[in-house]
Order: sequence, then C-alpha cells, then structure tokens
Amino acid sequence: MGNCGEKPASQVTDGDPGTTVSRQEVLAQLERILASPDFASAPKSRRFLQHVVEAGLADRDEEVSQQAIASKVLNRGTEFDPVSDPAVRMLASRVRRALRSYFLARGAGDSVEIVLPKGTYRPRFQRPVPPTDRREPSAEDSSEIWPRILVMPFRNLTDDAACDYLAQGLAAELAIELSQYRETEILLGVGEEDPRNGEAAAGYEVRGTFTQNGKDVRVSVQVLRVARRQVVWGQSWSMPVPGPERGSFLGELVSSLAAMIAGECGVVARHMRERLPQQASSGHGAYEAVMRYHHFERSLAPGAFGEALESLEQAVQNHPDCAPCWGYLARLLGFGYAHGVLRESSTIDRAVELARQAVRLSPFDQRVRTILAYVLVLSDNVEEARREAMDALALNPDSLLSLDGLGYVLTLTGAWELGPELSLQAMRLNPFHLPVVRGGLWLDALRRGEFMEACDHAFSFKTPASFWDPLMKAVALAHLARREEARREVGKLVELRPDFPERCDWYLRRYVKFDSLVVSIRHGLVLGGLNPAG
Repeated sequence: MGNCGEKPASQVTDGDPGTTVSRQEVLAQLERILASPDFASAPKSRRFLQHVVEAGLADRDEEVSQQAIASKVLNRGTEFDPVSDPAVRMLASRVRRALRSYFLARGAGDSVEIVLPKGTYRPRFQRPVPPTDRREPSAEDSSEIWPRILVMPFRNLTDDAACDYLAQGLAAELAIELSQYRETEILLGVGEEDPRNGEAAAGYEVRGTFTQNGKDVRVSVQVLRVARRQVVWGQSWSMPVPGPERGSFLGELVSSLAAMIAGECGVVARHMRERLPQQASSGHGAYEAVMRYHHFERSLAPGAFGEALESLEQAVQNHPDCAPCWGYLARLLGFGYAHGVLRESSTIDRAVELARQAVRLSPFDQRVRTILAYVLVLSDNVEEARREAMDALALNPDSLLSLDGLGYVLTLTGAWELGPELSLQAMRLNPFHLPVVRGGLWLDALRRGEFMEACDHAFSFKTPASFWDPLMKAVALAHLARREEARREVGKLVELRPDFPERCDWYLRRYVKFDSLVVSIRHGLVLGGLNPAG
C-alpha cells in the first residue's frame, strides 16, 4: 500500500486491455463530465460522481458504501438505513443515466470513459472499445436477438437554429431511455445518407422532426418498419415556448415515447403480436415466446394460454440465461393460478422460484423484479412483495418501464398513497399502459368509499375476457344502488367463471389482501344477486 492508497498509474477494466488510463486523465475527464449540462445543473449528481471517482482512484472501498455515500454526499446521519431508504440507489440510477447520456452525445469521442456498473458504486476507468472491435451479430444470431430499433437523429425543419441542439439531444435521450427496455436492442443512427444506418440491420426505425407553424413548434415522431418502409405509428406534440415548462415537457416526452414504442403494450410489441398468427411457431425463439405471452395476456384466449406456456417452457430450456423468459413464465403461471386455470397449489410456489431465477440472472432488471413482486402478492407474501416493488422502483425511479405494474402491485400491498400515485402518473404519460392499473385504482376507490370513481375505473378496465371485468362493474354498480345493472354483470361473472360462487373468497384473496375490502366486495356481489359460499 502507498501513502494514500492511490493507484499511481491506472485502473483499467473492460476497455482496451492494451492501454492504460492515468490518474491525471481520469481527473481531467471528470472535470469535463462535471462541466457538461448533464451534471452542471444537478449538484447531488456532481457530488456523487466526484466522491466515488476520488474514492476509486484512492482505492478506498469503504468510501463507496451506501452508508458512506449517504453521509458524504447526502449529509445523512448515522440513522440512515440503506435497506428501507433507497436515496443512494435512486441517486446512483440518475448518475448512471447522466453518464450514458454524456458518452452517447457530447463525450462520444472522448479517450477515457468513466463507468458506474450496476451493483456497485465503485467506478471503472477505461478506454472506449473501438467500433471495429465490437462483435456484429451473425446470421445464426438473427432469430434470437430482440427487435432492433434504430433511432435516427431528429431533423430541425424550423427557421430557429436553437432547435438544432434540441433535435439532436431528444434523439440521444430517447435512445438512452429505450435502452432500459431489455426486450429491444437500441442503436443511435448517424447522418441521413450515412451507409452505416443500413448496416445496423434494424427491424424498426424511429424518426422525428421539429416543424414550425407561426409561433407554434411541433415535435412529430414516427415508427417505421424498415423492410417495407411502412409507417406503423406516428404522433405529434406542440412544444411549449422556451422556459422551465419546455424542459419539463421534453423530459416527460422522452419517457412517454419510450414507453409507447417499446413497452409491453407499445407500438413494436403490438405490431409483432399482430404478425404472430401469420407465422408458424418454432417454439424456440426467446422473443417469440415473450410475444406469445403478451398475445395471451391481451386476448385471454384459452388456446393462447397453452401456446404461451409451451413456448415459454421451451424458451427457458433453450435459452437458460434469458431473464425475461423466466420472468414471463413466472407471470403466466401466477396468472393461471390466480384465475383458476392451473389448480395445483404447487403452481404458485414454482412461479415464485422462476421469478427469483429471473432476478438472479438480471438483478437490475426493473421488469423482472416487478414480476417477482407480483407473484409474491399472489402467494400471500405481502410485505416481501412491497419491499421487492420498492427496490424495483429505486432501480430506475424516473422511467416508465414498469411504472404501471409497480403502481398496481404497490396498491395491492396496501401502499395506498404511492401505488395510486404511480398508477395515475403511468396513465398520464403512457396511453399504452397495462389495463391492470385500473384494477388497482378501482380497489383504492372502493376502499375510500368513492363508488362513482370505482365505477369509472371498472368501465375503463375493458378486459371482457377476464372475470374481474364484470366483477369490478357489478360491485361498483351495486354500491351505487344500480341493482339491475349489477345483476347483469354478476351473470357475466358466473358465465366466465362458473365455480366463482363456491370459490368466491379464494379468488378474491389472491389479489385483495385486506379483510375490510373482501367484505365490501362480497357485499356488493350479494347485492347484485350472487350467493357466495361461506
């Protein structure tokens, strides 16, 4: 050990192993990063990055613990509990995002990279990997890569040169946000005529323009299917005048666009699902298996359940390292158990173990952690489910990736403020949110005695193949004294699930974990003409 424990020359990891990075180079790079817009207006992120870089250079591992960072960066005292307080994890997530933004745009040509790997707060200092050294996918890989999306630089068609940086920055930020969605492969395009865009072999392309009509500046975005140059989706927004509102608008737009394009109910997934019936099932592709799961979840067709189950069972055998396949298999089994499709009591135990395997494979994947929280709810491990959901949220608190699912799960666990708040935020920013968000909000409205609000959520659920659709409507209508309408919905409920009267409490308690709510739901069903056992 030296006098201060500092590394005299370098600390090089996954970059080019034939070169070294000096301490002086790292410190110079740190100054450039801290002076960039990604960090200049974020004092906590600046302090965090400076602290961990200096601690890493000095080889002081004790200074990059959550407790030390909370004390030195956030001025927290000894009472800080990293288990229950996600402040350090949330700040680290923001710093990772800002670093990705910097090196994707302003720092793309820098000779030194500072990387904060997930799972640690000790940074790596490395040379960037030259593009020629990056492995290109082979023809053999083509059936197994996730859909590849090329984000082209947005074009500024206004007369305002100040919009140039907005157009370039929006595309870069969108590529970064899309990269959070593990079921897609994201590339950032270059100039319009550059041949490297074609070499990307992308299945989908995102294009955007800034146009002007008088004083109104509009942002328009399209998603194209590359093979046919077919526009599969497009939308435009009016941008606020320069000022604080514009910055807030652009930040929300990036999150919304990523969710609308690459989310579970997004443009690419919906387009791929629509093509599934035209394709013969190989049963071996990881992405095909995930798409068959989503196809079932949207249709709830009995035949689609079997196809999704078979495809996912094969996928985890053929692709044992694919965390999404393990996660979606867990979610499918959990759904089948809670809806009476799979009756064996061991089903939910297997679902939990499969979800834990997904998390072991990809511990920083927000979606698989959300799935684990969901199946834990179904297995009556409510407190663990809430902790898991909070950990998932801390991984990426600013992303819409799983905001709808997390809001729903947290509501089921009794987080009556945070759960509905996240659900409403997901609905506001992502028109393609999961329908179950309405189920959680219905439950919360029922808890508060707001039966008209519960009725609105029930009729917005719009999943007629699920017995929860008529159940939610029947309960809300009955509590509003609309008995005849409630009776009709109860009739639909029993038609969909003939054993519901005998197993009413069992079905309810898979999702509803509070006795007072179970009583309220049962009362509404009785008012609607149901005669439940017990």
